[in-house]
Amino acid sequence: MSSKSQVQRKLNICYKTALFVALVVINGVGLSTALAKYIDKDVSREAVVANTFYFSSDYLDVADVDGPPVYTVNGWDGKTKKSFAFVIRNYENPLLFNDSAQDVTYTISYETEYDDKIDVILYKYDPTNDQADTDGYVVVDSGTDMVLEGGADKFNHDSYKITLTSKNEAVSIGEDVSVLITAKTKNTQYIKEISTKLVLQYTEYSNFIARNYVNDYKKSLHALDYIVCTANEQDTTEMVNSYALLATKTLCFGWDKKYLEFDRFDEQLESDDVITINKVETRTTTGTGDSTVTTTTYSVRITQPDNTITDLTGDEARDFDIDVIENYIDDFRLKQIVFNYTRPVDTVDEQNQVTTTIETTKTGYFIFDALPFSQFDFTMHKKVGITDEVWEDTDKVDDMMSIKILGR
Repeated sequence: MSSKSQVQRKLNICYKTALFVALVVINGVGLSTALAKYIDKDVSREAVVANTFYFSSDYLDVADVDGPPVYTVNGWDGKTKKSFAFVIRNYENPLLFNDSAQDVTYTISYETEYDDKIDVILYKYDPTNDQADTDGYVVVDSGTDMVLEGGADKFNHDSYKITLTSKNEAVSIGEDVSVLITAKTKNTQYIKEISTKLVLQYTEYSNFIARNYVNDYKKSLHALDYIVCTANEQDTTEMVNSYALLATKTLCFGWDKKYLEFDRFDEQLESDDVITINKVETRTTTGTGDSTVTTTTYSVRITQPDNTITDLTGDEARDFDIDVIENYIDDFRLKQIVFNYTRPVDTVDEQNQVTTTIETTKTGYFIFDALPFSQFDFTMHKKVGITDEVWEDTDKVDDMMSIKILGR
Protein backbone atom coordinates (compact mmCIF):
# COMPACT_ATOMS: atom_id res chain seq x y z
CA MET A 1 0.00 0.00 0.00
CA SER A 2 1.34 3.36 -0.98
CA SER A 3 2.04 6.02 1.61
CA LYS A 4 -0.71 8.14 0.08
CA SER A 5 -3.29 5.40 0.56
CA GLN A 6 -2.17 4.88 4.15
CA VAL A 7 -2.62 8.58 4.91
CA GLN A 8 -6.09 8.57 3.36
CA ARG A 9 -7.05 5.48 5.39
CA LYS A 10 -5.96 7.13 8.62
CA LEU A 11 -7.96 10.24 7.77
CA ASN A 12 -11.07 8.14 7.13
CA ILE A 13 -10.67 6.44 10.51
CA CYS A 14 -10.33 9.83 12.20
CA TYR A 15 -13.44 11.13 10.44
CA LYS A 16 -15.44 8.06 11.49
CA THR A 17 -14.21 8.32 15.07
CA ALA A 18 -15.05 12.01 15.22
CA LEU A 19 -18.50 11.33 13.77
CA PHE A 20 -19.13 8.57 16.33
CA VAL A 21 -18.04 10.79 19.18
CA ALA A 22 -20.24 13.61 17.87
CA LEU A 23 -23.22 11.27 17.64
CA VAL A 24 -22.59 10.02 21.18
CA VAL A 25 -22.34 13.58 22.46
CA ILE A 26 -25.51 14.63 20.63
CA ASN A 27 -27.42 11.57 21.80
CA GLY A 28 -26.00 12.04 25.26
CA VAL A 29 -27.31 15.60 25.39
CA GLY A 30 -30.68 14.38 24.22
CA LEU A 31 -30.67 11.61 26.79
CA SER A 32 -29.68 14.05 29.53
CA THR A 33 -32.44 16.41 28.49
CA ALA A 34 -34.97 13.62 28.47
CA LEU A 35 -33.73 12.37 31.84
CA ALA A 36 -33.89 15.90 33.27
CA LYS A 37 -37.47 16.24 32.07
CA TYR A 38 -38.31 12.91 33.67
CA ILE A 39 -36.73 13.98 36.95
CA ASP A 40 -38.60 17.28 36.85
CA LYS A 41 -41.87 15.46 36.31
CA ASP A 42 -41.04 13.00 39.04
CA VAL A 43 -40.21 15.79 41.48
CA SER A 44 -43.47 17.49 40.61
CA ARG A 45 -45.31 14.23 41.18
CA GLU A 46 -43.65 13.82 44.59
CA ALA A 47 -44.59 17.38 45.52
CA VAL A 48 -48.22 16.54 44.88
CA VAL A 49 -47.92 13.41 46.97
CA ALA A 50 -46.26 15.43 49.72
CA ASN A 51 -49.36 17.59 49.97
CA THR A 52 -51.22 14.53 51.22
CA PHE A 53 -48.85 14.03 54.15
CA TYR A 54 -50.19 15.26 57.47
CA PHE A 55 -48.45 15.58 60.81
CA SER A 56 -50.16 17.99 63.18
CA SER A 57 -51.21 18.76 66.74
CA ASP A 58 -53.75 20.76 68.69
CA TYR A 59 -51.06 22.86 70.42
CA LEU A 60 -47.78 22.21 68.57
CA ASP A 61 -47.12 23.93 65.24
CA VAL A 62 -44.31 24.85 62.84
CA ALA A 63 -42.04 27.58 64.19
CA ASP A 64 -41.91 30.94 62.40
CA VAL A 65 -39.18 33.59 62.25
CA ASP A 66 -39.90 34.50 65.88
CA GLY A 67 -39.55 30.92 67.08
CA PRO A 68 -42.02 28.25 68.17
CA PRO A 69 -45.58 29.12 69.18
CA VAL A 70 -45.99 29.97 72.86
CA TYR A 71 -48.75 28.71 75.15
CA THR A 72 -48.87 30.79 78.32
CA VAL A 73 -50.55 29.70 81.54
CA ASN A 74 -51.46 32.78 83.57
CA GLY A 75 -51.91 32.67 87.31
CA TRP A 76 -49.42 29.93 88.24
CA ASP A 77 -48.60 30.17 91.94
CA GLY A 78 -45.01 28.95 91.57
CA LYS A 79 -45.51 25.57 93.22
CA THR A 80 -48.75 23.87 92.11
CA LYS A 81 -48.20 20.90 89.79
CA LYS A 82 -49.10 21.73 86.19
CA SER A 83 -50.18 19.16 83.60
CA PHE A 84 -50.36 20.18 79.96
CA ALA A 85 -52.27 17.83 77.63
CA PHE A 86 -51.76 17.70 73.85
CA VAL A 87 -52.11 15.29 70.91
CA ILE A 88 -49.96 14.39 67.89
CA ARG A 89 -52.01 13.24 64.89
CA ASN A 90 -51.70 12.02 61.30
CA TYR A 91 -54.51 14.19 59.93
CA GLU A 92 -55.68 17.80 59.76
CA ASN A 93 -59.42 17.08 59.69
CA PRO A 94 -61.74 14.28 58.46
CA LEU A 95 -61.07 15.31 54.84
CA LEU A 96 -57.27 15.61 55.11
CA PHE A 97 -55.55 12.45 56.31
CA ASN A 98 -52.64 10.14 55.52
CA ASP A 99 -53.48 7.06 53.47
CA SER A 100 -53.08 3.53 54.82
CA ALA A 101 -49.53 3.19 53.48
CA GLN A 102 -48.25 6.32 55.21
CA ASP A 103 -47.17 5.37 58.69
CA VAL A 104 -45.52 8.30 60.46
CA THR A 105 -42.44 7.71 62.60
CA TYR A 106 -41.61 10.67 64.81
CA THR A 107 -39.53 11.60 67.82
CA ILE A 108 -41.17 13.26 70.82
CA SER A 109 -38.92 15.29 73.12
CA TYR A 110 -38.79 18.18 75.57
CA GLU A 111 -36.18 20.48 77.08
CA THR A 112 -36.09 23.17 79.75
CA GLU A 113 -33.60 25.65 81.15
CA TYR A 114 -35.07 25.26 84.64
CA ASP A 115 -33.82 21.80 85.61
CA ASP A 116 -32.69 23.22 88.95
CA LYS A 117 -36.23 24.39 89.77
CA ILE A 118 -38.71 21.94 88.19
CA ASP A 119 -39.08 18.26 87.42
CA VAL A 120 -40.52 17.53 83.98
CA ILE A 121 -42.19 14.20 83.12
CA LEU A 122 -43.73 13.25 79.76
CA TYR A 123 -46.61 10.73 79.66
CA LYS A 124 -48.37 8.97 76.80
CA TYR A 125 -51.93 7.70 77.07
CA ASP A 126 -51.71 3.91 76.64
CA PRO A 127 -54.25 2.21 78.92
CA THR A 128 -53.47 -1.30 77.59
CA ASN A 129 -49.85 -1.02 78.71
CA ASP A 130 -49.03 -3.01 81.85
CA GLN A 131 -47.02 -0.04 83.13
CA ALA A 132 -49.93 2.43 82.79
CA ASP A 133 -51.06 4.33 85.86
CA THR A 134 -54.66 4.50 87.06
CA ASP A 135 -55.40 7.23 84.47
CA GLY A 136 -53.99 5.10 81.63
CA TYR A 137 -50.69 6.99 81.18
CA VAL A 138 -47.17 5.61 80.88
CA VAL A 139 -43.93 7.56 81.31
CA VAL A 140 -42.08 8.37 78.07
CA ASP A 141 -38.43 9.42 77.94
CA SER A 142 -37.50 12.53 76.00
CA GLY A 143 -36.25 11.51 72.54
CA THR A 144 -38.46 8.41 72.24
CA ASP A 145 -39.56 7.32 68.74
CA MET A 146 -43.26 6.77 68.11
CA VAL A 147 -45.27 5.48 65.11
CA LEU A 148 -48.68 6.66 63.91
CA GLU A 149 -50.32 4.25 61.49
CA GLY A 150 -51.92 5.70 58.36
CA GLY A 151 -55.46 5.06 57.24
CA ALA A 152 -58.66 6.97 56.54
CA ASP A 153 -60.63 4.74 58.86
CA LYS A 154 -58.48 5.46 61.91
CA PHE A 155 -57.53 9.16 62.03
CA ASN A 156 -54.82 8.10 64.42
CA HIS A 157 -53.46 10.32 67.15
CA ASP A 158 -51.27 9.92 70.21
CA SER A 159 -52.40 11.62 73.42
CA TYR A 160 -49.78 13.05 75.77
CA LYS A 161 -49.47 15.11 78.90
CA ILE A 162 -46.39 16.73 80.34
CA THR A 163 -46.17 17.64 84.01
CA LEU A 164 -44.11 20.39 85.60
CA THR A 165 -43.56 20.04 89.34
CA SER A 166 -41.57 22.29 91.64
CA LYS A 167 -38.56 20.54 93.18
CA ASN A 168 -39.55 22.19 96.47
CA GLU A 169 -43.36 22.35 96.71
CA ALA A 170 -43.13 24.17 100.04
CA VAL A 171 -41.53 27.24 98.45
CA SER A 172 -42.97 29.15 95.49
CA ILE A 173 -40.74 29.72 92.47
CA GLY A 174 -40.92 33.49 92.14
CA GLU A 175 -40.44 33.61 88.38
CA ASP A 176 -41.85 32.28 85.11
CA VAL A 177 -40.64 28.85 83.94
CA SER A 178 -40.93 27.21 80.55
CA VAL A 179 -40.45 23.92 78.70
CA LEU A 180 -40.10 23.38 74.94
CA ILE A 181 -42.04 20.41 73.54
CA THR A 182 -41.03 19.14 70.09
CA ALA A 183 -42.23 16.40 67.73
CA LYS A 184 -40.21 15.69 64.56
CA THR A 185 -40.73 13.12 61.81
CA LYS A 186 -37.92 10.70 60.95
CA ASN A 187 -37.17 7.89 58.47
CA THR A 188 -39.38 9.55 55.88
CA GLN A 189 -38.94 11.82 52.87
CA TYR A 190 -41.42 14.23 54.47
CA ILE A 191 -39.52 16.10 57.18
CA LYS A 192 -41.66 18.18 59.51
CA GLU A 193 -41.02 19.57 62.96
CA ILE A 194 -43.72 21.02 65.21
CA SER A 195 -43.31 22.45 68.69
CA THR A 196 -44.67 24.73 71.39
CA LYS A 197 -43.10 26.61 74.26
CA LEU A 198 -45.16 26.08 77.40
CA VAL A 199 -44.73 29.02 79.80
CA LEU A 200 -46.01 29.00 83.38
CA GLN A 201 -46.43 32.68 84.25
CA TYR A 202 -45.90 33.24 87.94
CA THR A 203 -48.28 35.31 90.04
CA GLU A 204 -48.83 35.51 93.77
CA TYR A 205 -52.58 35.15 93.37
CA SER A 206 -54.59 31.94 93.09
CA ASN A 207 -58.11 33.29 92.58
CA PHE A 208 -59.86 33.27 89.19
CA ILE A 209 -58.86 36.86 88.41
CA ALA A 210 -55.14 36.38 88.80
CA ARG A 211 -53.95 39.82 87.71
CA ASN A 212 -55.44 43.10 86.53
CA TYR A 213 -53.28 46.10 85.79
CA VAL A 214 -52.64 49.07 83.53
CA ASN A 215 -49.95 48.20 81.00
CA ASP A 216 -47.33 50.69 79.73
CA TYR A 217 -49.30 53.72 80.80
CA LYS A 218 -48.24 56.81 78.84
CA LYS A 219 -49.92 60.00 80.01
CA SER A 220 -48.99 61.90 76.87
CA LEU A 221 -50.90 59.48 74.63
CA HIS A 222 -54.15 59.79 76.56
CA ALA A 223 -54.72 56.05 76.06
CA LEU A 224 -53.97 52.92 78.01
CA ASP A 225 -54.35 49.14 78.00
CA TYR A 226 -56.04 47.48 80.93
CA ILE A 227 -55.03 43.81 81.10
CA VAL A 228 -56.90 41.03 82.90
CA CYS A 229 -55.37 37.58 83.42
CA THR A 230 -57.41 34.66 84.74
CA ALA A 231 -56.34 31.52 86.61
CA ASN A 232 -57.87 28.45 88.21
CA GLU A 233 -60.16 29.50 91.04
CA GLN A 234 -60.13 26.00 92.53
CA ASP A 235 -57.45 25.33 95.14
CA THR A 236 -56.43 22.04 93.58
CA THR A 237 -53.22 20.04 93.73
CA GLU A 238 -52.93 20.07 89.96
CA MET A 239 -53.62 22.63 87.25
CA VAL A 240 -54.71 21.10 83.94
CA ASN A 241 -55.74 22.39 80.51
CA SER A 242 -58.49 19.84 79.99
CA TYR A 243 -61.53 21.74 78.72
CA ALA A 244 -63.86 19.52 80.72
CA LEU A 245 -62.31 20.86 83.92
CA LEU A 246 -62.22 24.54 82.94
CA ALA A 247 -65.37 26.19 84.23
CA THR A 248 -66.43 29.39 82.47
CA LYS A 249 -66.89 32.51 84.58
CA THR A 250 -68.82 35.63 83.61
CA LEU A 251 -66.59 38.67 84.12
CA CYS A 252 -67.64 42.30 84.36
CA PHE A 253 -65.20 45.04 83.36
CA GLY A 254 -66.18 48.52 84.56
CA TRP A 255 -64.81 52.01 83.97
CA ASP A 256 -65.61 55.56 85.05
CA LYS A 257 -67.38 57.15 82.09
CA LYS A 258 -66.76 60.62 83.47
CA TYR A 259 -63.09 60.29 82.56
CA LEU A 260 -62.70 57.32 80.21
CA GLU A 261 -64.20 56.00 76.99
CA PHE A 262 -64.04 52.45 75.70
CA ASP A 263 -62.03 52.16 72.48
CA ARG A 264 -64.48 53.36 69.83
CA PHE A 265 -62.66 51.31 67.19
CA ASP A 266 -63.23 48.03 69.03
CA GLU A 267 -65.33 45.88 66.70
CA GLN A 268 -66.82 43.94 69.62
CA LEU A 269 -68.96 46.91 70.60
CA GLU A 270 -71.67 48.21 68.30
CA SER A 271 -72.70 51.84 68.81
CA ASP A 272 -76.39 50.88 68.83
CA ASP A 273 -75.88 47.90 71.17
CA VAL A 274 -75.96 49.98 74.35
CA ILE A 275 -77.99 49.07 77.43
CA THR A 276 -78.84 52.10 79.56
CA ILE A 277 -79.65 51.74 83.27
CA ASN A 278 -80.87 54.72 85.31
CA LYS A 279 -81.11 54.27 89.06
CA VAL A 280 -82.46 57.15 91.15
CA GLU A 281 -82.34 57.42 94.92
CA THR A 282 -84.70 60.05 96.41
CA ARG A 283 -85.04 61.32 99.96
CA THR A 284 -88.27 62.82 101.24
CA THR A 285 -88.44 64.58 104.60
CA THR A 286 -91.72 65.23 106.39
CA GLY A 287 -92.52 66.82 109.76
CA THR A 288 -90.45 69.18 111.89
CA GLY A 289 -88.27 68.97 114.95
CA ASP A 290 -88.41 65.65 116.77
CA SER A 291 -91.19 64.55 114.44
CA THR A 292 -89.02 64.75 111.33
CA VAL A 293 -89.16 61.58 109.21
CA THR A 294 -86.90 60.92 106.24
CA THR A 295 -88.00 58.38 103.67
CA THR A 296 -85.72 57.02 100.95
CA THR A 297 -87.21 55.60 97.77
CA TYR A 298 -85.58 54.02 94.71
CA SER A 299 -86.49 53.60 91.08
CA VAL A 300 -84.67 51.82 88.25
CA ARG A 301 -85.30 51.96 84.51
CA ILE A 302 -83.51 49.55 82.16
CA THR A 303 -83.61 50.43 78.45
CA GLN A 304 -82.38 47.76 76.03
CA PRO A 305 -81.05 48.33 72.48
CA ASP A 306 -84.45 47.46 70.99
CA ASN A 307 -86.05 50.09 73.30
CA THR A 308 -87.60 47.46 75.56
CA ILE A 309 -88.06 49.13 78.98
CA THR A 310 -88.10 47.48 82.39
CA ASP A 311 -89.07 49.58 85.44
CA LEU A 312 -88.24 48.48 88.98
CA THR A 313 -89.49 49.92 92.27
CA GLY A 314 -89.40 49.06 95.96
CA ASP A 315 -86.87 46.53 97.21
CA GLU A 316 -85.99 45.40 93.66
CA ALA A 317 -84.90 48.93 92.78
CA ARG A 318 -83.11 49.46 96.11
CA ASP A 319 -81.07 46.25 95.77
CA PHE A 320 -80.35 46.59 92.07
CA ASP A 321 -76.72 46.73 90.94
CA ILE A 322 -74.80 45.31 87.98
CA ASP A 323 -74.45 41.91 89.71
CA VAL A 324 -78.14 41.11 89.25
CA ILE A 325 -78.53 42.27 85.67
CA GLU A 326 -79.09 38.68 84.46
CA ASN A 327 -82.34 38.63 86.45
CA TYR A 328 -83.80 41.26 84.12
CA ILE A 329 -81.93 41.00 80.80
CA ASP A 330 -81.07 37.82 78.90
CA ASP A 331 -78.82 39.26 76.20
CA PHE A 332 -76.34 41.45 78.06
CA ARG A 333 -72.97 39.90 77.17
CA LEU A 334 -70.58 41.68 74.81
CA LYS A 335 -72.65 44.86 74.89
CA GLN A 336 -71.74 48.20 76.36
CA ILE A 337 -73.77 49.03 79.45
CA VAL A 338 -74.12 52.56 80.82
CA PHE A 339 -75.20 52.70 84.47
CA ASN A 340 -76.26 56.14 85.74
CA TYR A 341 -76.82 56.37 89.50
CA THR A 342 -78.32 59.62 90.83
CA ARG A 343 -78.50 60.06 94.59
CA PRO A 344 -78.23 62.65 97.38
CA VAL A 345 -74.80 62.95 98.99
CA ASP A 346 -74.21 64.60 102.38
CA THR A 347 -71.11 66.70 103.00
CA VAL A 348 -70.06 67.85 106.50
CA ASP A 349 -67.96 71.04 106.75
CA GLU A 350 -65.67 72.18 109.57
CA GLN A 351 -68.60 73.63 111.52
CA ASN A 352 -70.41 70.27 111.30
CA GLN A 353 -72.92 71.78 108.97
CA VAL A 354 -74.43 69.19 106.62
CA THR A 355 -74.92 70.08 102.99
CA THR A 356 -76.85 67.75 100.70
CA THR A 357 -76.16 67.74 96.98
CA ILE A 358 -77.44 65.58 94.15
CA GLU A 359 -74.66 63.56 92.53
CA THR A 360 -74.72 61.33 89.47
CA THR A 361 -72.09 58.70 88.81
CA LYS A 362 -71.78 57.27 85.33
CA THR A 363 -70.16 53.84 84.95
CA GLY A 364 -69.57 51.82 81.81
CA TYR A 365 -69.61 48.02 81.88
CA PHE A 366 -68.59 45.29 79.47
CA ILE A 367 -69.65 41.74 80.39
CA PHE A 368 -68.11 38.62 78.85
CA ASP A 369 -67.42 34.93 79.53
CA ALA A 370 -63.89 33.80 80.30
CA LEU A 371 -61.97 30.56 80.78
CA PRO A 372 -59.09 30.12 83.22
CA PHE A 373 -55.56 30.77 81.97
CA SER A 374 -56.66 33.51 79.57
CA GLN A 375 -55.70 37.14 79.00
CA PHE A 376 -57.94 40.03 77.95
CA ASP A 377 -56.87 43.52 76.87
CA PHE A 378 -59.11 46.59 77.06
CA THR A 379 -58.01 49.79 75.35
CA MET A 380 -59.29 52.96 77.01
CA HIS A 381 -59.10 56.61 75.93
CA LYS A 382 -59.27 59.81 77.94
CA LYS A 383 -62.67 61.37 77.47
CA VAL A 384 -62.72 64.54 75.38
CA GLY A 385 -62.70 67.66 77.53
CA ILE A 386 -60.97 66.11 80.56
CA THR A 387 -57.88 68.04 81.65
CA ASP A 388 -54.47 66.42 81.54
CA GLU A 389 -54.01 66.87 85.29
CA VAL A 390 -56.41 63.99 85.88
CA TRP A 391 -53.88 61.68 84.22
CA GLU A 392 -50.92 62.75 86.35
CA ASP A 393 -51.73 60.29 89.16
CA THR A 394 -51.39 56.73 87.88
CA ASP A 395 -53.12 55.29 90.94
CA LYS A 396 -56.19 57.42 90.32
CA VAL A 397 -56.30 56.32 86.71
CA ASP A 398 -56.06 52.70 87.80
CA ASP A 399 -58.95 53.24 90.24
CA MET A 400 -61.12 54.37 87.33
CA MET A 401 -61.30 50.72 86.15
CA SER A 402 -62.26 47.46 87.82
CA ILE A 403 -62.88 43.79 87.05
CA LYS A 404 -64.99 41.28 88.98
CA ILE A 405 -66.86 38.01 88.64
CA LEU A 406 -70.50 38.66 87.89
CA GLY A 407 -73.14 37.18 90.16
CA ARG A 408 -73.77 36.59 93.82
